Amino acid sequence: MYAMHEIGSEFWTEAPHGGEGLAALLPEGGTTLFTMSGRTSIALIIEDILRKRPAFSVYMPDYCCSSMVEPFLTRCAKVVYYDVRASRDGIRCDLRENDCDVVFLMDYFGFADPGVPAFAQAEKRRGKTVIYDATHSLLREHMDYSAFDYVLASVRKWTGVSAGFAWARDGWTDAPALRPANAFAEMRRRAFDMKARYMAHPEQGGKDAFLTLFGEAEAVLDADYDRRAADEASVRALEALDAGRIRRARRENAARLMDGLAGVPGLAPVYTSMVPGDCPMFVPVLVERGRDLLRRRLIDERIYLPVHWPDSARNDISARELSLVCDQRYAAGDMDRMLESIMRWTKEGI
Repeated sequence: MYAMHEIGSEFWTEAPHGGEGLAALLPEGGTTLFTMSGRTSIALIIEDILRKRPAFSVYMPDYCCSSMVEPFLTRCAKVVYYDVRASRDGIRCDLRENDCDVVFLMDYFGFADPGVPAFAQAEKRRGKTVIYDATHSLLREHMDYSAFDYVLASVRKWTGVSAGFAWARDGWTDAPALRPANAFAEMRRRAFDMKARYMAHPEQGGKDAFLTLFGEAEAVLDADYDRRAADEASVRALEALDAGRIRRARRENAARLMDGLAGVPGLAPVYTSMVPGDCPMFVPVLVERGRDLLRRRLIDERIYLPVHWPDSARNDISARELSLVCDQRYAAGDMDRMLESIMRWTKEGI
């Protein structure tokens, strides 16, 4: 029953260490705060902007997680959305002239949108405040942050480290007094350990326990993310991170998936190749029909693939998108197993 291990879902292994650490993640100069989560970072940036102006409007992508929008709405910012579409060249942002005070930009899945840097520079010349969410591009190489006033990221989708950061080019107007970390990261570490024991000996059970604990940790985050600092253990893990090893593993796994997906009926890979510097977070595909059926079939085969984002109702990409995992926990055989399962499903014509 347990011959095949699980693929996907929450991390259970330590972040690879012994490499370049934070130098691989952070923009140069400026002032960085290490936070409990990406949502915490967004809230800190909003508060810093509000110290400079009493209110503002923000130009944001319509394809993103609702938790990224919520801090703006709760702080009474006016949100104007720009369209994000899936094209032959990957996911592209339809960035246009706008009257907003603040521009919120991002790339997707570790691949670059060449229109983003040029638009950021143009908006900066118009006197706008430019925020860049680096969560999906965190380990891309040769990143140019020169046009951004603020940069933020959540780290846990890359390594499982439960932390984020917020960077301000000109420093913070008033240095925010971050509250100590709450139970969130410690709960997640306990759940990691429980999952690690389960992965080593699934026949002994325990899956419900660690899933419950992960859920409880998420509830802690939802209820209390404002001004929370990252815990010391998470920051130490980031300082020792082996970013090069993570990049190599993800690029190798992603290349194998891209090659294997070529010509598979009913599936359209969003990206079919990588350029130097790309570091995939996932390999996204668009499923022509039956995405949720395919996802359930894969769950039956102990393959757990996320959707980005199930709550992104403004954009139709999320209704068809499925994110294939390619991270450093896995090797070529895992990618082949995932591909074989997907191809069996497409051949059955379900």
